[in-house]
This record gives sequence, C-alpha cells and structure tokens, in this order.
Amino acid sequence: MPKCTTCGSELRLSRCPDCGRKRHSAPGPWVLYILLLMPGTFVSLHAQAVYRPLDPRLPMAFILCGFTLPVMLQLLSFLRPTDDAERWRRVYVYSGVVLVLIAVLLFLNGGLDSSPSNEVRPTVIRKAIVGARYGNQYYVTVSSWRPGRSVENLNVRSDVFERAVVGKTVVVELHKGFFGLPWIRSVLPE
Repeated sequence: MPKCTTCGSELRLSRCPDCGRKRHSAPGPWVLYILLLMPGTFVSLHAQAVYRPLDPRLPMAFILCGFTLPVMLQLLSFLRPTDDAERWRRVYVYSGVVLVLIAVLLFLNGGLDSSPSNEVRPTVIRKAIVGARYGNQYYVTVSSWRPGRSVENLNVRSDVFERAVVGKTVVVELHKGFFGLPWIRSVLPE
C-alpha cells in the first residue's frame, strides 16, 4: 500500500488518515495528455513542408502556441493543485484539435489554390547553413520583392543552396494561397 510522503502513514482511499493530505495520482495520465498533441503537431509541420508559406513565422507561432499553451497552463496549475483531470483532458483535446485545424488550413490553402503562379527573380544576398542535430538547414537570403521589406530568407534544399550564387538571381515560384497565405512552390537558381 502506498505511504504518505508527509507523515509516512499508509494511504487509504484518497486522503492520509493522520495528516489529511491528499493522495497524488500517478503521472501517467498527464503524459498521455501530452501525447494528444502529437498528431496535430506532426501533421501541421508536414503541411508546412508540403506548402511552404512565404512567411512561416505566423503558422509556426500558432503551432508552438497550440502545443505549449496547455503544458504551460498545467505547470502553472501545480502552484494550486486540483484533482480536476477531466478539465485538463479537455484542454489537451481542444489544443490537439486546434493543431489539426491549423494543418487542415495549411493543406487547404495550398491544395485549393487555383491562382496562377507568379515568378519573381530576386538577387541572392547571402547564403547560410544552420547546423542542427538531425541535419543542416540551408538558407538563401534574397532581396525582397514585397513593399516594406528589404530581404527574404528562404529555406531551400541543399542542391539549390549549392547552385545559388551570391550576386546572381534565383527564380521563386509563388502562389497567392486559397486563404491569402502566400506559399512557395519552388526556388531555382538561374
């Protein structure tokens, strides 16, 4: 039988008979709640890889918020512990649904987009390789074609990175997006 961490008495039902402290449940359900967020997170990231947004910061911010918000709220709840597991399960389920909706939005934005492609030819300003644990990310910084911006940072494949030359132009094939979120079909060096 489990023992109370405060006074060492054997716990019966949900409270310690000597000090009245509540029995804490096993951490298993909380870990399972976090697993509810995984499908939506992975599908959202896959949607971002298939239909690469021109400015990926906004979708990525929503994905990160959808994943971290319930976890942070739960961490804050440890300051005032309650045994309302059903409420936390709902928070995690709703966040998981929001992540799936973000993925659906990204897939529909690119998949339903019937607008003609727009090719722009910006000049390569610099190239950078960002090393990561699971591989490198290749970035080409080009002059911007959008008003109010001076540069665009494009995440490209390694073969495009190798062929891109600083001072030369690249061809960026853009689409408007069904919901107005522009996305990049391809980046090719000239």
